[in-house]
Amino acid sequence: MATLKPGSSGPDVTALQQKLKELGFDPNGVDGNFGPGTENAVRAFQSSKGLEADGKAGPNTLAALQLGGSAPSDAGAGTATGTAPAAVGSVSANSEKRLDKVHPKLAQAVTAVINSLAAAGLKVEVTQGLRTFAEQDALFAQGRTKPGKKVTRAKGGQSKHNYGLAVDLCPFIGTEPQWKDEKGFDRIGAAAKKQGLKWGGDWPTFPDRPHVELAGPSVDECLALFNAGGLAKVWAKIP
Repeated sequence: MATLKPGSSGPDVTALQQKLKELGFDPNGVDGNFGPGTENAVRAFQSSKGLEADGKAGPNTLAALQLGGSAPSDAGAGTATGTAPAAVGSVSANSEKRLDKVHPKLAQAVTAVINSLAAAGLKVEVTQGLRTFAEQDALFAQGRTKPGKKVTRAKGGQSKHNYGLAVDLCPFIGTEPQWKDEKGFDRIGAAAKKQGLKWGGDWPTFPDRPHVELAGPSVDECLALFNAGGLAKVWAKIP
């Protein structure tokens, strides 16, 4: 389920409103339209769960409501060392902002990955999501015409990131990414594949262990579709 917010409408909003009503948070009607009453009910629910009260039903809030993602876990989890308890819904605000910009199917699968790993004691964050062509070109220049280590072989338009079909994930301890946690990346790859995602760690040449992506059109096909009709044209081809 994609992020639901003011202006959204349809059966997903109806399901959200019904769930809120069942839990005692009155959305001022169950009509399938995300209006002020639904926004206020979402804020009230978020506050009751200690979530960011932004009035939008993103992956973290949907997980807490047990809608469109993995059900919240009661198991202890959290940091990569397994010493902190997992909150209800384990997608951080930063990760949620990045997931809001990628394909809804990818956001849902990644939310399930993050929540399942949190329940097993591994904290994971989304470190990269949608990239513009210009941002991709700047990344490609790193280690070539700009200082730094080479991190990609893809120029602008040559990465699934450019079409909202890929994200990068990393194990975290507290607020610190653990880029050398090889076992952590193995667990991310295994969890991603269980959700039907492709893992960059399986690539035989230039493996990209943080990278997970949706199955679908090739990068060349994505570029042709994008040139013909923008991101909407690309996303329409996702099965």
